[in-house]
Amino acid sequence: MATASPEDWTAWASVPWTAAPATTPPSPPPAAADGTDGRGSSTPLGWHKTGVPYLPPGQALSLQTLDVWIPNADRSSSAPDPAALPSLPGTWIVYIHGGAWRDPAIDAASFSPTAALLLGRAAATPGASSPAIAGLASLNYRLSPHPSHPAPSDPARQASHPDHISDVLAGLAFLHRLLASSSSSSSSSSSSGPIRWILAGHSCGATLAFQAVASPSRWGLPPRPPTSPTSPPQPAALVGFEGLYDLAGFIAAPPEHYASLREGYREFVGGAFGDDEDAWRAVCPAREGGWEAGTEAGAFVQGWAREWIGGSGGGGGGGTTTNKKVVLVQSWEDSLVPWQQTEAMRKCWGSVEGVDVCVREGEGDHDDVWREGRKMAEVLWEVVTELRGHSQ
Repeated sequence: MATASPEDWTAWASVPWTAAPATTPPSPPPAAADGTDGRGSSTPLGWHKTGVPYLPPGQALSLQTLDVWIPNADRSSSAPDPAALPSLPGTWIVYIHGGAWRDPAIDAASFSPTAALLLGRAAATPGASSPAIAGLASLNYRLSPHPSHPAPSDPARQASHPDHISDVLAGLAFLHRLLASSSSSSSSSSSSGPIRWILAGHSCGATLAFQAVASPSRWGLPPRPPTSPTSPPQPAALVGFEGLYDLAGFIAAPPEHYASLREGYREFVGGAFGDDEDAWRAVCPAREGGWEAGTEAGAFVQGWAREWIGGSGGGGGGGTTTNKKVVLVQSWEDSLVPWQQTEAMRKCWGSVEGVDVCVREGEGDHDDVWREGRKMAEVLWEVVTELRGHSQ
């Protein structure tokens, strides 16, 4: 089992826990606006760490950090020790933000509205009826240069592929090492067993989520054996919100109402992945004809998915025959990403044996799902609930 190093714990302890801001959950008991549990006490709904470096102290750049939220399971009014990561039963949700691989205005904190709603839901349904959220995390990663927000002196803003996915994998591995160490040292039997988790992402964060379950060698990164003790287990589910799944396909033939975005797409895709269109195809989990057996495109999709199902990807862990779950959330009102991206993904990955694909209709424009958080929290809550049912 993976164990956290002294450097890991030093990085973790460098950021204190604070009371997580609350958003009123959809059912009683309501959360108070001040972040308490709504029962007239000063008990927070959860605890929050922001900006935890996932690389060793002195090595992490400003965007190589993650934010973490945990439920206040024992309803304590005192924050946990900064060096502690309470080991709780249940599912972890890890989120990857969007922003076209380059927008500095969108970061890990964009998950905050959703995190508050999820903590509120967990507090509103305690005990056996709760889907048992063990914790939430949101990853930052290095960004590519943005022509409207130049930062030539910031090394965290000069990234190109595979820097983005390399950081995501590093953040996931760091979190897993801490969780595995906390679980192994816990005296609670309820915290034992494999770590169950969901990986979610918005826009290019959805692309990164699917990249994260593939073999790192796809991205020119050092491969890890399937049984590597330093690799986190593969997620049980992937959830993509307004995702980018076939960049080359969009740029080649954008839907009529999105044709004006072609050059903008070409610019940010080139900034992240270079000008080679074959590279654009290689980094995306869907492509035209990817659902057809016996074709090159079909073999590409099948191979990518098998790296997740078999556990040989960047998530590591042992192989499994349990069906994986993919949830794709897309709004017809999205003015930046067309429904056809989700439809291509549904057809490609829906053809893979061992993967269950579900499409959910979203609401509002491209960024509304994370700005408001309601739909994102609703979908993630449902996935956690379903996974819990399968495990019982």
